[in-house]
Amino acid sequence: EIGLREVIDTIVGHHDNGLSPGDYTLIFIMNRLSDPRSKNRIGEWMKNDFASTLYHNVTAQGFWNMMDRFSDDDMKRIKDLIREKLITLGYDHSRLFVDGSNFYTYMEENAIAKRGHNKKHRYDLNQVSYYITANYDYIPFYGDSYPGNVPDVSTFHMI
Repeated sequence: EIGLREVIDTIVGHHDNGLSPGDYTLIFIMNRLSDPRSKNRIGEWMKNDFASTLYHNVTAQGFWNMMDRFSDDDMKRIKDLIREKLITLGYDHSRLFVDGSNFYTYMEENAIAKRGHNKKHRYDLNQVSYYITANYDYIPFYGDSYPGNVPDVSTFHMI
């Protein structure tokens, strides 16, 4: 209905006859909804999932290569366009709620992966924090990630 694949492919671009950035994004979403795996193990999942009948030759390296093509500006443009489409389709955005969370990660510290107080009490690992705003039908309208060492309470006023 919102044409996620087409939006992504229009903004990020698709240069060959293989899987597009939109295809990889849909595969990633299907995996997260059915049997979450790391990008390195998504090929294993594909062998045993119906997605393999739709998409062929999916590799972990293909994911990494495709994700490198998404710039911060692309991500912002994709989110903005999807939000505009949701509003155009008539989804209520007059009352939104905010939900923040975090997850620990084995990534080395960087601009977003920082030591913080994560829900799993893995204080020895870096974490990434995020929030999502949604309407009361659970349709997301906005979301973003932020450094794991920033307390939620200091982030919500910026939303």
